[in-house]
Amino acid sequence: MNETPGPRRLPELLRADHPLTWVMTGDSITHGIVHTHGGRSYAEHVHEAVRADLGRTRDAFINTAVSGRVLAEVLEDFDHGVRQWRPDVVTLMIGTNDCSTSRKSAIDTAAFEQSLVTFLTQVREGGAVPLLLTPPPVDTVRAPERSRTSQFAAVVASAATRSGTALVDVFSEFTSVARAGFPRALMNDAYHPNARGHAVIATRLAHTLGIDAGSPYLSQLHALIAGPSPGPADGGRA
Repeated sequence: MNETPGPRRLPELLRADHPLTWVMTGDSITHGIVHTHGGRSYAEHVHEAVRADLGRTRDAFINTAVSGRVLAEVLEDFDHGVRQWRPDVVTLMIGTNDCSTSRKSAIDTAAFEQSLVTFLTQVREGGAVPLLLTPPPVDTVRAPERSRTSQFAAVVASAATRSGTALVDVFSEFTSVARAGFPRALMNDAYHPNARGHAVIATRLAHTLGIDAGSPYLSQLHALIAGPSPGPADGGRA
């Protein structure tokens, strides 16, 4: 068993001669529909960065994220959504729905943390390397029921640190862009990233994978991020 910690093992995998199978799962942000208005999701960007820029044409990318999901539902569907694909890498962005107090039964952070431990254990037992992403910040004026997002993002980041799992801290990245308040330039509504936001997530994920920021496709993404901001919309379901 390879004991190299996740943050270092992922770049090593990308140098392997054999093709890799990637499973990207989570909620609507990874599902990647509606809120990019025809633009690509971060999962699609990473697909091109790996298969085009790195020339890993035999790598397979499978997106099993479903809008509205919470982590408990990802675990319930683990056999279909993750295990059956026998992946080498599994990414998970989760927390935007888990934090909502509008659910019939609110999820507490302790239960969420335990579910993360279970998810990471199951991924590793299957021989894959996990990568976690924190959810983006929420406009709590328009979505007060998701005011606990920062707490759930902190649980994801802490779980990654304690377990030696690679992390893309989307929450902190988006917050730093906004400096203070809500990062409207990166969001389509109160909690879904727009096309620019997805491009930011993709560049940070690519950095975690060790992909050169100056590669042809990532250079295009940086240009997209620097370009005109897409217009925001209202409402939505993660």
